[in-house]
Parts: sequence; C-alpha cells; structure tokens
Amino acid sequence: HGKTPKDRARRVLKWFTSILKGQYTSHNETMGSEKKPLNPVLGEYVPHHPPITAYCIANPSRGISLECHNAQKASFSGRNIIVKQVGHATLTLSLTDGSKEDYLITLPRLRVEGLWYGSPYIELTETSYIQSSSGWSLTIKYQGKDYFFGKSHSFKADLTLPIGSGSGFHASSFEGQWNATSKDTRTGAVFTDVTGPKEEVTMRSEIRALWYKVAKGIRESDFETAAKEKSRIEVSQLSDSILFFFPLLIRTLAR
Repeated sequence: HGKTPKDRARRVLKWFTSILKGQYTSHNETMGSEKKPLNPVLGEYVPHHPPITAYCIANPSRGISLECHNAQKASFSGRNIIVKQVGHATLTLSLTDGSKEDYLITLPRLRVEGLWYGSPYIELTETSYIQSSSGWSLTIKYQGKDYFFGKSHSFKADLTLPIGSGSGFHASSFEGQWNATSKDTRTGAVFTDVTGPKEEVTMRSEIRALWYKVAKGIRESDFETAAKEKSRIEVSQLSDSILFFFPLLIRTLAR
C-alpha cells in the first residue's frame, strides 16, 4: 500500500526486521534455549545435512511474491559457531499501474553462542542488505551484547536515497532490538514492535503426522514415550533404506 518507492522500501524493511524474531529466537521463549529440528526422513525433498532450502510464496490477490534459496556454511570461532547463510531472497511487488518492483535481500550471518553453558542461542552479526529496483537501498547492521555494553539482538538500519537524486544521499535510520522494539531515530516514533503474542500457524503435512507422538511427548515432558517413538521411526527408516539400496547395490555389482 506504499504510495512512493521510499515508503514501500521503508515498509519492506519493517516487514523484514519484524520476522527475524520468529526465525531466530522464538524457540527459546519457553524452553530456555534453541532446539534442533526433528530429523529428516526418506521422501523429504530438502536435505538437512547440510540444511538447504528453497521456496516460493505468493499472494496473487495482493500482488506479492517471495522467492528464496539458502544454505549454511558453519565454522568454529573460539567458543561460538559462525554460520554463513549462502543465498538470497527476492521480493516482488505488482504495483497498481501494472509495473513491478523487486527487492533483492541478502541473508544475515549467524553466531551461535552459549554452547559452553548448555544453553545455545542465536545472535545475528555483521551486515545484510536490501536493494530495490527503484534505487532505494537498505543497510542493516547487527550487533549483539558484549561483556560490558550493548543489548542482545540489536540492529541499526539506514535507508538511503537513489544515487543522483537531488535531495541528499542519507534518508532515515532505524534502530533497536529485532526481537523486541525499534524506533525511527529521527522522530523517536516506534518502528517495529514484536513483543505481542504470536499467531500460531496450523498446517497439515505427512511429516507432522509422522513425528506427532514424539513432539507430543516432548511438550508433555514424557521423554520415555518421545524416545521410544523416535527410535521406532528411525528403525523403520533404516529398514526402508536397506530395502531400497540393497537391490540397487546388487544390480550395480552385477554389472
């Protein structure tokens, strides 16, 4: 609904920074730390080791689509794990005049901290960018809490004018915590606020049905049942793998 390219770029930034909490910190709100996902099973199309994903989301009635692909490259740095996200996202807006506006979005780098304390959590680091086909640019710098200063999950974003415009280069800035609130540094007005209750997404899938008893056991602290059901699924997967690969091996050796 933004009337100008600047307004739309600002709204894209607001959307992007508002979804970071759900992507990177929502798991530790009730259990105290980030948790690993359930293991992949045969028949899933996206690999988990290493994790690679690609998707396309579209809402034709609103003229919005989002495409993304990314993978992760991890390395150790002192007491932390550094995760470089490889890939990018493209957000496309279909405007009322029939034209389209694209936003190329790079992905932030992650730092997994708290491993020595048995309570890992994710912090975003370095810089990511959003570039609009209209010329507007967004630079997002992430900074966590050090031993003495700062706040965890902090960011500062700068919105800059297209090169060649007659109004100066720097337009506006926003700063705060992407897991809580942020503000417009010029006016002091609230920019994002993600402290309210989140809406749970309900979906039907074979994977959810497969892992239902395991997830239920974890939520209810019935770890005996969760472990038993997890073993049952993994044993059945192993049996399926043998049934699939053994005849293939025999045929290969016979050649």
